[in-house]
Amino acid sequence: MGIVLLVNKFTQAVDVLKISHNAVSKLLNQEENRKNLTAKFESDINENSKSDSYMLKAKLGNIDLMEAMLAINLIPNRFEDLRINKIQVVNPEH
Repeated sequence: MGIVLLVNKFTQAVDVLKISHNAVSKLLNQEENRKNLTAKFESDINENSKSDSYMLKAKLGNIDLMEAMLAINLIPNRFEDLRINKIQVVNPEH
């Protein structure tokens, strides 16, 4: 997992950059043409009908984003005196 932490010592903010080999805007191939990350558990119709839903689409970049957030949670001591500014997934080839 290629993750880079960019720390601004003046603002005490950190940007998290995940380098991905995936085509980040490509939808994950799922059954029944479901497009949300919860597609295996709940239909898009149920999720999209909720007015307060923030469900992400099942794009490979969003899955990489979830991996980056997992990695951040595994090393909380690195962020004790910092605030997270931005978490971004990039593929330099696409």
